[in-house]
Amino acid sequence: MGFFVSYAQFPKILLALAGGLLLGALLGLVGLRLTKFETTEQGHFYTPNTHIGIGLSALLAGRILYRMFFFSIDNPSPNAPQAFQSPLTMFLFGLIAGYYLVYYIGLFVHMHDKK
Repeated sequence: MGFFVSYAQFPKILLALAGGLLLGALLGLVGLRLTKFETTEQGHFYTPNTHIGIGLSALLAGRILYRMFFFSIDNPSPNAPQAFQSPLTMFLFGLIAGYYLVYYIGLFVHMHDKK
C-alpha cells in the first residue's frame, strides 16, 4: 500500500501501473487457457505457454537495459523522468505483476480442485 501512496503525486504513473495490472491480469487469463494440464499416476502437471513468459520477460529486460544505458549517459535530457518515475516502466512492471498474480492464483485454484 505504501508503494501506491508514494506515487500519489504522480497520477500518470499510477494510471500506467493500473493499466499494466489490468492488461497483465487479462493476459494471465489467456495464459491459463493456453496452459496444458495433465494428470498421471505420478501426479498433476502443467506446461505453461512459453511465448507469453518469454515475451513479458524480454519486454521488461529490454526496458531495464534501455534505462540503464540512458542513465549512464553523462548529459541526459532535463525533461526525462527520474529512475522510478517513468510511466512506461511502471506499465511494464504492472503488466508482469498482473500476469503472474492472476496466472499463479489460477494455477493454485486449478491444482487445488484436482486433489
